[in-house]
Amino acid sequence: MKAIISDIHANYAALRAVLADAEALGCDGYICLGDVAGYHADINVCLELRRTLPNLALIRGYHDAYLLCGMGCPRSELGSR
Repeated sequence: MKAIISDIHANYAALRAVLADAEALGCDGYICLGDVAGYHADINVCLELRRTLPNLALIRGYHDAYLLCGMGCPRSELGSR
């Protein structure tokens, strides 16, 4: 069984909770629908944890693309004005 995760947005505590539930249910693989980056402050630990997931299929979200391109997210910037 595979777990589908999405819109992590660098929220490490929430990611850990979801992964614990998936493990308890016996998931042996993961599908990530993107947006590991964005909003919260724990991007590095979320990325590292994501790299340890077995049988991971990953789609790049738009926040991930902004990070890879070195661009800021226009939606995030609106809140800082």
